[in-house]
This record gives sequence, C-alpha cells and structure tokens, in this order.
Amino acid sequence: MLIMTAACMQQTSDAPAVHTLGGNPRHTHVYDTKPVVDQPEPIWVFTTESTATGAPLVVNNVVYASTSGGILYALDFETGAELWRFDAGKKLYNGPTVSDGVAYLGCSNGNVYALNAASGDEIWTYKTGGGICKPPAVSNGLAYACSHDKFLHIIDINTGIVAHTIEEDFDLCCCPTIDGGTVYYVDWGGNLFALDPSTMTRENIFSTNKETKWFTAPSIVDDIAYFVDYDSVLYAVNTRAHKSVWKFTAAGHISRAPAVDGRVARFSTAGSHFYTLDAATGRKLWDVETTGTVYSHPAITGDVVYFGSGDSHLYAYDIPTGDELWRFKAEDAVGTPVAHGGTILFCSGKGVYAVK
Repeated sequence: MLIMTAACMQQTSDAPAVHTLGGNPRHTHVYDTKPVVDQPEPIWVFTTESTATGAPLVVNNVVYASTSGGILYALDFETGAELWRFDAGKKLYNGPTVSDGVAYLGCSNGNVYALNAASGDEIWTYKTGGGICKPPAVSNGLAYACSHDKFLHIIDINTGIVAHTIEEDFDLCCCPTIDGGTVYYVDWGGNLFALDPSTMTRENIFSTNKETKWFTAPSIVDDIAYFVDYDSVLYAVNTRAHKSVWKFTAAGHISRAPAVDGRVARFSTAGSHFYTLDAATGRKLWDVETTGTVYSHPAITGDVVYFGSGDSHLYAYDIPTGDELWRFKAEDAVGTPVAHGGTILFCSGKGVYAVK
C-alpha cells in the first residue's frame, strides 16, 4: 500500500485539472474571465425543487448546483437546461469537486459519491461516520474528505477504497486546501493542519486555542493562509514560519474564508457586512454594510469584486476605489457567486442564476 501511495503522490505534468470550491485548489475565489462592469441582465434562471445551496461550479460548460433536498443538478451553461440530476437522499451543503470527468460529492448523510460528470451515473460510494459539509479535495489520485466523525478520510479515487485516515479531536467541516502538494485543513478546535501526502504525516502549524466552528479551509496565496473562525476573526498565517502575520476582528461572525488575489483580502460577515483589507498588513481599506443574513464567499475578476447579501442583492464593487458598480436583485438571499465566460452565477432561494 505504501508503494502504491507513493506512486500516487508523484507530480506529473499531465495531471488532470481540478475544479473545486473557490475556483481552484487554493480556494482563492479569483476567476480568470472578463469582469462584468455594467449592470447585468439575467441570461437564465433555473428553478430548483428545494433551496439551492453553496456555490455553482462550472466545468466544460456544465453548471453543477446542489440543493437542501439532496439533489445535485447538472445544467447547460449557455441555456440553463437540465442535463441530469443525482439524488443523494439528504441535504447537500455544496456542489462537487470535478476532475478528469468525475464529480466527487460530499453529503450530510456521511457519504462521498464519485459520479460520472457527463451522465450523473454513480461510480462508487464511500461511507464515513459523520455528515460531510463540503466536497473532498482531489490531488494525485486521492480524495481528501473531512467529516463530522472527526476523521480526515483519504480515498483512492480509482477504487473508492480508503487509503488512510487521520483522527482529530474535533469535528472537521471543510474542503481541504491544496498548495504546493501540501493539504491544509482546519478543525472545530481552532487548529490549522498541514498534511504531507508523501508520508501521510500531519503537523499542527497554527492554533487559535479557541474552540469554535470552522466552516472553510484557508485561502492560500504566496505561502499565506487566510482563514476565519466563526467568532469574527480573520487570521493571516505564514505556512512556512507557522505563525500569524496579522489578524483582523470584524463586526460580526465570519463564516467563510476570504477571496484573495495577493493585493487584498475580501470577505463578508454573516450579517452582510463586506470588508476589503490590505492582504499584506490586514489594514482595512474599505467596507460596505448591507442587511440580512448570508453565508458566502466573494468572487474576484480583475479589479471587480462580487458578493452576495442577505438583502437579496448581488453587488459588484470596484476594488481600487470601493465604488459600487451595480447591484442585481434576486428573489432571496444571494449565496457565493462564481464567474465564468463573462457571466456571474449564483444561488438564491430556489433558483440558480446566470447574469451577464
């Protein structure tokens, strides 16, 4: 098994692309597409049978969107037409990670599903002992799934058989971040872990010494991990030095990691207060207060940042100036936006929206 695992860890230039939360395995929420600077119009709205959850994921012109009723939808990017659906049987908090034609989905029933990304057909199912809130991270033939059973489950993606497990003292509720081959994840005890897949050893590289809910693994740029606890603090941690560079306390709970492009870090509180900070120092550059409750990440394209609010609007702001460019009214609180092909997609209520 050790020989097989080591072989899986070898980096190859032709490794398949991994599409996951935050636009990439480092969860930066930065998208390489044309910014939407003018007031957008809806291209299509797809109505779901229950509340749409998490953020849409776009791969090969297919939009994957999850729901609280346990349905994963695959939609045509151009038209919003349904291509297929998969019923996981219990609430989905987020969509899948997609790599090499396979969609890897985590479910609150404790299962990790591997699905044919083109048809929705089930390839294998892996069972954990607790609910799974986020999709697994995928790298070099392995899927890394965090579960509320307090285990990091490491699964061979070719067989659906466990390759390794790591037990922590607290619940795990994140999609691990992968940067430079290292796997980073957080637990509900305020600990940030770094796993070396070549040896399957993990190190606690930073701890807040505070038990609280951690819903997202960090966004990582230039060896700085930006991660948040639910008690309103954003930490910037040097992953090499294993120490905090700075921390920022927001006016309200922060439930999702920021979008970071190397210049600035941007995030929302649960109360729809949106902050933009200098990524190097943590100094506040500007902030915006809206209303309502929302649990989402922002998204960045060029010099434009988009964020959803509990007041049912999707907002676009100019990053350098902090000026509002536009706002789009949806039917309910707006979740995490994503950008693809000059289009912004997001979930709101029982709907998946595409605006341009």
